[in-house]
Amino acid sequence: MTKPDARRAALCSLLMLSACSTEFPTLQVGPAGFQHPTYGYVIAPESGSGSVLPVGWQAHPSAALSREVPVDQDGDGVLDGSVEVPLFDLVYLDGGARGTIFVSTFPTSREVAASELERVLGSYVASAARAGRVTYGFPRAVSTSAPPVASRLLGSRTRAVDGRPAHELLFELADVPEAQVTDATVWTRGHVVLVRPELTFSDHQYSRAHGASTAAFFPVLMVLGYASSAAEFSTRHDAFEGLLRRLRFTQEPAARELGAALRPCVQQETLVELLVLPEGRVGAHAALPDEPTERCVSGALVSARLPAAEWPRTFALRVTPATEVQ
Repeated sequence: MTKPDARRAALCSLLMLSACSTEFPTLQVGPAGFQHPTYGYVIAPESGSGSVLPVGWQAHPSAALSREVPVDQDGDGVLDGSVEVPLFDLVYLDGGARGTIFVSTFPTSREVAASELERVLGSYVASAARAGRVTYGFPRAVSTSAPPVASRLLGSRTRAVDGRPAHELLFELADVPEAQVTDATVWTRGHVVLVRPELTFSDHQYSRAHGASTAAFFPVLMVLGYASSAAEFSTRHDAFEGLLRRLRFTQEPAARELGAALRPCVQQETLVELLVLPEGRVGAHAALPDEPTERCVSGALVSARLPAAEWPRTFALRVTPATEVQ
C-alpha cells in the first residue's frame, strides 16, 4: 500500500481506536427498507441496486468491530462507567474510487447532546489533523507525538436530515504536515454530517437477556460520513447524498400508541425513555421529573406489551398532556 493509500485508509477508518470484534445487531431488511433493530430508523433501498448503496459498494470488514465508550452512569457529571458499542451501524467501501461511506450512532452526555451541533463539530477537523485520520476521539483530540497533518476546512453549514437538526463539514487532510505541503501533496476529502436524531441508548440494549432490569439511559448522536481522495471525491459523492435523503427516523405504531396511552400521566411535554425487552415488555425506563408522573407512567408500563423482537429496543417518546393538541 502506498503512503497516500495508507493515509486515505486511515481517514476512511472512523472509530478504529480500541476496537474489538463482538456480536451486535445489524440492519435488517423490512417492508420500508433496511431497519436498525434497536433504534428503529430506516434507510430506504437505493432504486438502482435495491441495496443500501448503489452497485459497486460493498460492506467493509470493520463493520463487525466495537469499542468502549466512557459514560456517566448516575448523571453527576463524572465518567464512572463504560459501555461497549458498535463502531458502525454500517460502513461500505467502494473499491473503484477507494471511497468509504459510514453511519455511526453513539451515546453521549445530555450536555453534549443539547449543545449546538456546530460547536460539537468545531474541533473535528483539528482533531483529525492531529491524529492524521478521522477518529472516534469525537470530539476529543487524539494524543500523538507526530506533528498534525495539514488540513483545510472547505465548508460548514446547518442542514436537516429527515427533519432532524444536523450540521455538516466538508474538509481535506493532507498526507504531510503543513510545512511539507507542495504541489504534489495528496489530499483526502471528507464530508461529515452530525445529526441529533432524538434516539436514546440504554446500557442494556445490546443484551438479549430476558427479564426486568434497571438501566441507565443516554441521548444519542449520529454521524454519517463519506471520505475519498480529493481527486475522486465527486465521483461517488452522490451515493452519500442519496443515503442522507433516504434515511428515515421512524417509530413503530405500537410505540406511538404507547405514547398516546401515557398522555394522561403528564402535565407538560415529557420525554419518556424506554427499554423494551425482546419478549415485548418494558424492562426499564428513565427517571421522570416528579413522583406523580413517575407513579402513573410506571403503572401504565407494567402492563404494556409491544411486538416481540430479536433484540431489545429503545424508544424516546415525547409525551404531551391529554389536554394539548398534538
